[in-house]
Amino acid sequence: MLDLKWLDWSRKVKRGVLRQLASVGLEPPALKILRHDEPVGSYDVTLRRAGAGFELALPSQRPPVHPRKRALSHSAAYLCWMMAAPEGVAQISGNTSDGHEPSVAQFSFSSCGQTVPVPDYFFFRSRGHDAMHEAAAQVALPWADRGAEVVWRGRANGLGPLLTDCAAGQPGVNQRLAMALRCRGGEIDFRFIDEPERGEAAALRAQGLLGERLASESWGQRKYAIDIDGITNTWDNLFHRLLLGCCVLKVDSPFGFRQWYYDRLEAGRHFVPVRADLADLEEKLEWLRSHDAEAHEIAQEGQALAREMTWERERARAAEILAAG
Repeated sequence: MLDLKWLDWSRKVKRGVLRQLASVGLEPPALKILRHDEPVGSYDVTLRRAGAGFELALPSQRPPVHPRKRALSHSAAYLCWMMAAPEGVAQISGNTSDGHEPSVAQFSFSSCGQTVPVPDYFFFRSRGHDAMHEAAAQVALPWADRGAEVVWRGRANGLGPLLTDCAAGQPGVNQRLAMALRCRGGEIDFRFIDEPERGEAAALRAQGLLGERLASESWGQRKYAIDIDGITNTWDNLFHRLLLGCCVLKVDSPFGFRQWYYDRLEAGRHFVPVRADLADLEEKLEWLRSHDAEAHEIAQEGQALAREMTWERERARAAEILAAG
């Protein structure tokens, strides 16, 4: 029996994938959409070579709304990397979620287990954060001219309950919320952006945990930045802060989520590590304050690493990752 809803969804996915490839300057290949012939996760997609083109296999049962949107928006990144891979890479499977959803795929954009991380959708969509590479070269101030305030802005998302009336050290609480509660009234300006349409906005506002949005480029005027997981990793946040020449306080992922380039990141060289339970946060902040030269050196090392990770190099790296399986 013909499933018209699945057929309509598959057509939208095809149009979206080809449109996104064109938007990053790639010639869209011939692409055929198929159904998976075996059970897979609702966020999983499979790509196969088919002559000079490709086949994209989607879950045979039309999944719920969010997985459908992810297949539409994120499948193009996997196809982009596969187009760069050797012809011997005949098939790959990818998880289009943030890496936290059940999956049987080989690859993901963020991983805390055996799936292999590849360059994420945001790296793909921005052609390797090309605009931020350019902006950083224009707006980043010399170290001595930067402000010493420690500021974070982001969404109130993540794994764990978002309970604003609990203690900051309550086990299992959303890590970002624990950070916000710990920092409230202190040296670190750690607040969530105001999103009135979200149900938790009123509770966060009542606790004084909401702040104004700040342009990402503004961190080019600050010495320090914070990186802390949301649902999984922070995608462009860490990359942007490194490019802008900040010394990043990187809070350990409570679940060990990692991105494709984390094997090149060295604690104490490219960033200052903070424990996942935040127990050493104040100690690390004091270290930054009292070791300005060392903090500057860490910022320079992090910036140099981020500058090396261009679109061309990381697309080639993605091809190597796929070939290695």
